[in-house]
Amino acid sequence: MPELEFRPKPWNQPNCHWQPVMMSAFQKPPQKGRTSIHREKIKSTSNPMEPTVSYRQAINLLLGDQISNLEKHTDRGIDYVDRFGSFVKERQKIEIEYASQLKKLHKNYLPKKKEEEDYKRYTALHAFRQILSEVNSIANQHELIGEYLVTNVLKEVQALISELRSERKKHLQEFKQDDNNLEKSIRKMEGTKSTYKHSHEAWMTSKMNFEKANEDMNQTKAQVEKYRATMNGKNSQKCECKDNYILQLDNTNKEQRDFYYTKIPQIFNKIQEMDERRNQRLGEFYTSYAEGHRQVIPLIQNCLDTMTSEAEKVDPSKDSRQTIDRYKTGLVPPDDIQMIDFDELQRKESNVDTVSMHSLQSLKDVDKNGTLSSIAMRKRRAKGTIFGMFGKKGLGREVLLRKKEEPKEDFSHLPPNQQSKKLKEKLDDLNNLIESEVKSKEGLQRMREVYTKNPTLGDPASVDRQLAEIGKKMDVLRMDLNKYQKFMGHSPYKNNSLPSGCELTPTDTDNDNEQNEDTSEPKGHRQSVLAEIKNYLAHAEGRPITTTPQGTPQSTPQGTPQQPSKTHDHGRESETERLPPSGAETPQTITEHDGQNSSGEPLSSPGWGGQNSFDDQDREEPIGKCRAIYEFTTDDENLLCLGKGEEVELIEKDSGDGWTRVRRGEDEGYVPTTYIEYM
Repeated sequence: MPELEFRPKPWNQPNCHWQPVMMSAFQKPPQKGRTSIHREKIKSTSNPMEPTVSYRQAINLLLGDQISNLEKHTDRGIDYVDRFGSFVKERQKIEIEYASQLKKLHKNYLPKKKEEEDYKRYTALHAFRQILSEVNSIANQHELIGEYLVTNVLKEVQALISELRSERKKHLQEFKQDDNNLEKSIRKMEGTKSTYKHSHEAWMTSKMNFEKANEDMNQTKAQVEKYRATMNGKNSQKCECKDNYILQLDNTNKEQRDFYYTKIPQIFNKIQEMDERRNQRLGEFYTSYAEGHRQVIPLIQNCLDTMTSEAEKVDPSKDSRQTIDRYKTGLVPPDDIQMIDFDELQRKESNVDTVSMHSLQSLKDVDKNGTLSSIAMRKRRAKGTIFGMFGKKGLGREVLLRKKEEPKEDFSHLPPNQQSKKLKEKLDDLNNLIESEVKSKEGLQRMREVYTKNPTLGDPASVDRQLAEIGKKMDVLRMDLNKYQKFMGHSPYKNNSLPSGCELTPTDTDNDNEQNEDTSEPKGHRQSVLAEIKNYLAHAEGRPITTTPQGTPQSTPQGTPQQPSKTHDHGRESETERLPPSGAETPQTITEHDGQNSSGEPLSSPGWGGQNSFDDQDREEPIGKCRAIYEFTTDDENLLCLGKGEEVELIEKDSGDGWTRVRRGEDEGYVPTTYIEYM
C-alpha cells in the first residue's frame, strides 16, 4: 500500500508543522473537476497557517468515496446471496408442487378394484400400472430434491446471509469508530493549534509594543520593563501553547498513521475476506444445488429403464390369448336347421297304428321353419342350451333377451370353459386351505407332545380342543373339495361342451327312408331329432325309456350331476328323465327296455353310449404321456380314475372343454385337464 508522505518544514521557520503532501493510497486517477481542484489546493498550499482544506475534508475527498463504494459493493453482494436463496426457495416450491401433481396423477389413474383382474391379466395394462408406479417413484425423487434444497442449500444460504450482514455491520462500525476517533483527535489538534495561534499573535503584539516602547525615548524604564514583562509572559504562554500543539499534533499524526496504515488496511482486508468468502460459499451452494439433482438422476434413470423394460414386455399375442381364454365358452355351434317333410311324416303317421293322439300332436308341433316346438325343445331353451339363443323367426335373426342367471355354486351359469376355470380355482383354494390346516394340525400335535412330556409348559387339553376345531374345519373343507371334484368331473357334459370326437350321430340301423332324407344333414342334429321323436313314441305306447347308466353324469340347470329319479307307481319314469336334458348336448345313449326302436332296429350312440363307447372305435396311438398331480375318483364309466403321481398315456389333448382323453393299459377315458401335467 503506498505510504502517506509528510514533508516537514525547516525548523528555523516560525510556526512550522506537518503538512500532508500526497495520499496516493486512496486517490483516484487524476480527473478534472472539483476533486482535482481540491487536490491541487492541497498540494499548492504555501502557507501552513492558512490551509485551503482541512484534514477531514481531505479524507472525505480521498477516502470517503472509496468507503461508500465498499459499502455499496458488499451490500449488493449480500443481496445477490439473498436473491439466490429466493431462487432456491421458488425452485423447491416448484419441485414439491410437481411431485404433488405427479402423485395426484398416479392416484387418479390407478386401476379401480373391479379393474384389478384386467390389469393382472393383460400385459399392456400391467405395463401401464408399472409405469404409474414408476411415475410415483419419480414424484418421490422430486420430493427428495425439494427436501435436499431446503436442508442443504436454502438453510445454509439464509445462515450465510445473516452472518454476512452482521459481519459487514461490524466492519463498517469499526471503520466509523476509528474514523470518529481520528476526527476527534484532529479536532483536538485543531483546538491546540488555534490556541497556539492566538497566543502567538498575542506574543507578537506584546513584542511589537515592547520594541516601540524601547525605542521611544519618552518611555520610562519602568514602562519599558513592564512591556518586557508582558512580552515575556506572552512568550511563555505562547511556548506552552506551542508545546501542547506539538504534542497533540504528534498524537494526531500517530493516530492518523495508525488509522491509514494499520486500521484501514485491516478493515479492508476483513471486508475483502468477507467478500471472497461470500463468493466461495456461493460457488459451494451452486455445487450443492447441482448435487441435489445429480443424486436422484440415477434413480430417475432406473425408473425410466423400468418403464422401458415394462414396455418391452407388452405381448399382443399373449393379450389376445388371454382375451380368448377369458371369453371362450366351449359351446358347440348349432347344427344346420333341417327340413321336415310333412308328406313323409303324414305317411309314417298313417302306418303306425299304436301311435297315440299325444304323439301325433307332438309330431305336428313343428313350426314353419322346421324347428321343433315341442316340450323338449322348450326345455332345451329353458336350460339355456345353444338352441335358446335364436328366436322363432329364423336362425340368427333375433337373439332372445334372457334374464341374467344368478351365480350358482357349481358355476353352471358360466360357459363350460369359464366353469372349468372357476372350478379349478376353487379346487386350488380348497387344497391350499387344507394344506394350511394340515400344517397347523401338525404343529399342534408336536406342541401336544411337548406339553405331554412336560406339563409345566402347557395344558395338553387346550391343544386337544384346538385340534378338534381344526379337525372340524378339515372335514368341512374335504367335503367341499369332494363336492367340487364331482362338479369338476361332470363339467364337460354341460352347455353343449362335449369332448372332441364325441358328438352324437345316428346309427346305420335307422330305416331307409330316414337315411335317404337326411344324408346331407349333420349327424348330431338328426340324432337329437330322432331321439326326441322316439322318446315321445315310446311314452305314448307306455314303454319305459332307459337312459345311460347311473354313473354317467348329465347336466342339469344347476350343473350338478343328475341321478335317475324314481319311477312312478305305474312303472314309468318321470317326464324329465324321458327327455334328453339338453338335446344334442348330453352324451347319452337313448334305448328302450328291449334295446330296439319302434321299427325293431337297435339304437346305439357310438360316441358315448355304454361301456363299449371306445371299443367300437379304432385303437388310437398315444400322442404322449401325462402325470396326475391330484387324485381323481369317479363312478362314471366314461371317466378314468387316477391316483396322485400316476402316469398314463395321452390320447387326445384338451380341446377347450377342460377334459383330456387318456389311456391306462386297456382302460381309456377322460380326466380333468387341471388334474394332470404333460410329460
